[in-house]
Amino acid sequence: MAVNKKTFEDFKSLNLFLDDNNTSLKYNKFTTAQGIDLKQYDLLDDINDFKTKNYTQNILTNRYEVNDFIDFKSQSLFNNIDINTKLIFSGLSPASAANYLSFSSNQSENDSTVSFVSRSDVNTNFILDFKDDENCVIKVNDGGFLKHLTLDYDNYIFKSIDTETENLSNYFLNYDYDEKNGYISLFTTLSNQFFIIAPNSGVLSANQPNNSSAGKGVIKLSQASDKINTEKFSNFVFYDYKNNHKTSNETITGQEFNFLSYFPYEVTSLSSNGEYTNNLRFFNLKNQVSNLNNINPLLPLENSTLQKDYTTILNIGNAEKSNENLIFGYNFYTKEYKFIPDKTLKFTLPDSLFPYQKANINDTNLVEGGSYGAKSPYFSDKIYKLLDDNLNVNSDVADINQIFLLQDGSSFLIFEENDFKLLKQEYGLKTTLDNSGHLLCSWLSGDENGGLWYDRYYFPRKYQDNFFEAISGSTNQVFTNVTQAEDYFNRFGITEIFYDIESNLVFQPNSTYFYSRIGNKYITKIIDGQNDKLAKDTLTLIFSGNEIVDQNTLKFDDSTFDVFNFDDLQNNNFNVSFELNLDSLSSLRSNQIIGNLYEDGFSLKNDFYFTPFVIIPNDNKLLFYNNEFELIKTNFYPTLTSINDVFYLEQHNNFVLMGNNKILKSGYNGEIIDINTSGVINNDVKEIANENDDRLFKGYNKAFVLNNKTDTSLNNFHKLELNNLSLSSTNSPSLTGKNSIIDTDIGIVGLSGYKGKKLNDIIGVSIQGNEILYENYLSGGTFSNPLSTSKTIYDINVYDEKLYIQSFDSSNNGFINVFNNERELLKTYFINNSAVSGYKLDFINEDKEIKLLSFSIDQNKKIYVDKFNLSNSLSSTYFLNISSNDIVIQGKTRNINPVNFESLENKYKQYQDKLNFVLNVNNFLEPNYISVEWQDAGPPIYTSFIFGSGSDVASVTGSIPEGLSGWDGKFDTSSLQNQDINFESILPVNNLKLNNCISINFNLVIGEITFYLNARKLGTISFIPNKFPVQSLKFPDLFINTQNIKNDSISKLLNTNEYFGNGGNISNFKIYNNTISEDLIKYLYLENTKIDEMIFDIPCGSRNNIEEINSLYNYNIPGYKNNNFKVYVKNGRFDENTKDKIIEFVNKKIASYLPVNVNNIEYNFDLN
Repeated sequence: MAVNKKTFEDFKSLNLFLDDNNTSLKYNKFTTAQGIDLKQYDLLDDINDFKTKNYTQNILTNRYEVNDFIDFKSQSLFNNIDINTKLIFSGLSPASAANYLSFSSNQSENDSTVSFVSRSDVNTNFILDFKDDENCVIKVNDGGFLKHLTLDYDNYIFKSIDTETENLSNYFLNYDYDEKNGYISLFTTLSNQFFIIAPNSGVLSANQPNNSSAGKGVIKLSQASDKINTEKFSNFVFYDYKNNHKTSNETITGQEFNFLSYFPYEVTSLSSNGEYTNNLRFFNLKNQVSNLNNINPLLPLENSTLQKDYTTILNIGNAEKSNENLIFGYNFYTKEYKFIPDKTLKFTLPDSLFPYQKANINDTNLVEGGSYGAKSPYFSDKIYKLLDDNLNVNSDVADINQIFLLQDGSSFLIFEENDFKLLKQEYGLKTTLDNSGHLLCSWLSGDENGGLWYDRYYFPRKYQDNFFEAISGSTNQVFTNVTQAEDYFNRFGITEIFYDIESNLVFQPNSTYFYSRIGNKYITKIIDGQNDKLAKDTLTLIFSGNEIVDQNTLKFDDSTFDVFNFDDLQNNNFNVSFELNLDSLSSLRSNQIIGNLYEDGFSLKNDFYFTPFVIIPNDNKLLFYNNEFELIKTNFYPTLTSINDVFYLEQHNNFVLMGNNKILKSGYNGEIIDINTSGVINNDVKEIANENDDRLFKGYNKAFVLNNKTDTSLNNFHKLELNNLSLSSTNSPSLTGKNSIIDTDIGIVGLSGYKGKKLNDIIGVSIQGNEILYENYLSGGTFSNPLSTSKTIYDINVYDEKLYIQSFDSSNNGFINVFNNERELLKTYFINNSAVSGYKLDFINEDKEIKLLSFSIDQNKKIYVDKFNLSNSLSSTYFLNISSNDIVIQGKTRNINPVNFESLENKYKQYQDKLNFVLNVNNFLEPNYISVEWQDAGPPIYTSFIFGSGSDVASVTGSIPEGLSGWDGKFDTSSLQNQDINFESILPVNNLKLNNCISINFNLVIGEITFYLNARKLGTISFIPNKFPVQSLKFPDLFINTQNIKNDSISKLLNTNEYFGNGGNISNFKIYNNTISEDLIKYLYLENTKIDEMIFDIPCGSRNNIEEINSLYNYNIPGYKNNNFKVYVKNGRFDENTKDKIIEFVNKKIASYLPVNVNNIEYNFDLN
């Protein structure tokens, strides 16, 4: 047989390519001594091993970063990379702080509505996915369900759609992107018309282009576009499990990996230019994963993330065919120990701790690895060192509920019957007792942000019968060593039971230790040990006069409530703790989850628009209607001939009535609480009681009244404290000539017209003849083009920055016109045909929906009410059959205040739909009443005094001012000017989860209320307890899932379920007879939270192990995402109906585990 001879010219270089045409392998060309041109690929330049297996060359490389061996032909792939960002509308305006885009999470395929929240409440990032240079889509991950921003009728919502639907043009948004400054605007075209996507009345919609929509449509991005480059590829990503599994700031870049590269040599082909080619594929190995497949803290080595170093392919020989998996040999450098919850683990360290000879416990990674810290050893993880290697326990793992801790190798401390006792069995010799005490344990002092290990010492001679205080106590005095502690005690004669020093516990080779890990059983035992301090630990469900006792859960939607009588408490300090569980992150709606807020008190709530009543004065009666205008209560006030006005800010307050030269304070039941009868001699009281130009309500029960007079030197501005009826008055030149007042960010300002309202953060509106004046209250200017009409304007009101105008034409036809900020007419409502003139506009919160109320008057001076649905203009009309008060359209007026919704919105708009803890306290300080008694009307008190007309000078004693006759007196409020008459605090409760643990410590003795959410302190409200009567915080009773009116549930007064909460439940409700420690609060949070096992790793020199590969997953460059996922069901011989049920079941189970980009799952039942 002839031999076919080849020359060196016949040798060809193998050209390796990647599947991605935009990338190529780095290489160097070289020529051999024989003249052969070859390529040396950087990835294969320094290999650790290679084997032939199943017609494939498998190559184990040295460690590289990806950019060490890959070149990119173009950066165009990354020009339109996704941005993960918050979306902040009105981005160029101060209003942006309250316009962060949010959505109603339901963690399902159901649609999610869009909303806007303030900066402090936002915790949602959106994916801004640029499709090309003109189009983008906006997506969000809702519990594993990927949803897209989609136009649904008039408004945008988030909807679940598949990959093919996403590519349809009607889901695309046009954009204008200012990449340099981080702003973007979104647009769409509907029916060949251009629209700007912007907020409108709390929703996101497509708006006609104008100045307002253009400004609101500017979106500030919280994260600018960050171009991907080769330096960003070799990452090891950490996820923040405390923050919805978002990418952690601890993510490490620039990581090196061993790669397995491979190519099937039998598919090598000859190209058209005569070169041999093949596709090289590769994937990175698990260099950053430990020997036991854990992700551990950084190592004290030069390469701090290198847990494994792969060195060899251990398969025996080369084989074209083989059923054996690929097997790698690797070196690893740490010894790992698993600490199990509720157990004490005995463990012995390896014989080498290289690079250490020994290590202090505070130099290890125990804290980073998950050790639990607290403020005393009683609640924390603990560790003990066995000093005598010959002393052993029965097993390596002991139950923490029996064997609790080891004291210096000499004895064990056990937990029995909620107490600690010294175990009778002793090992070795006891240490001689001295002034330094005995070592009890080493324990971690700290919280979720870290901590420090301490050694706890105690004195058995002083405390022989019970170790509880020594193990559970906390101290602020910490020493660096025992000698320092002993010297301190001796010098100052201190006889403590225990003390702490910074830990001297040392980890040494071949030494034995015990680690006690807290767990759910131990936590439950500690919590149960506090049961003797409970005043309440179950719920009583009250509904329709019935009760179900001893319940653990109260569902808001079941229309039930509970009440706790504070008289059952033993002192003025107490704690309220419970779990708040939400149906979804946006489902909660509650006027009061817990609380007793009625003028004074506290409340946890997120619905501040509590408007159960429509309140109308009629002669000397105060009429209370429900929202269907059924009369439910009438209060008579015989001392008044007519009620000119009713002052109140909120309807769970008392009411202040104006009339007959007096100011009178009344409760809901008509009882007279206080009365200011100084109107006879005090013109300020008299005049505001009878009429005024305008008034407004703000703060905690404060009323401000404008009452200009012909004599401009007289007082024209008054502040009335509604809690104690104290009145202070002043002359304000800036309000002279003004006819109304509004409350703004720069204070109370006057407007030129009547019945003024604040339209937005810049503009105030008021009535002037048949015109609506628009005034820029920041600059003081009036717009030259007011809204004019031929109709008679009776009233105006504002809601959600829209102006509502009530007017009647010459034919007695009534209208309510609605205008936006640009004075564009949005809508017109028509008033009932029986009305001939206007009266009042107001709003009401009816079953969580805001509705418009229009009060009008018929020809017989009787009142009609039209109630309009704002979304669809549907209306209901009610006839009240009562006469109206005489209302002056423009001029000094007697007012009607049916709901006072304007004050609620002005005060609480920033808090509405956000959970807040509210505290109101009134110190009930009364002003001094000064009068001249008859025996003082002359010398020596006054040098001259005429009994009927008073004195010309102040009294000689200085205690009585001039100008008072013998018949007169007046209130002196000077003593109150520097007093905190009313104390109010609103604490935001941000970052709610679906399941939350809330705990509130009420320390009324020192004047502190501290609020905890999920074991984290949100804030402390402090007040001076001797200035404010703490008893006012313990009456009325504590109501759960209902707003109270004094000491009654609102449901009892109105016989309705409308004012119960929605969208969640509370459970595990507890009231303690005293405040509780932060450690116990954390345990209450952890009681129903799984305590994880903990991995502790410590350097042990170099060791080796093996690893098999079952499946290969090619390395993907960032930017390339596989959106498809295939599930194989083995032996799936099912009918189609059964297959559908299996698919539905599996989809629900795997949704939260899939990568966010997966939106297409295929099932294959043919694998048999």
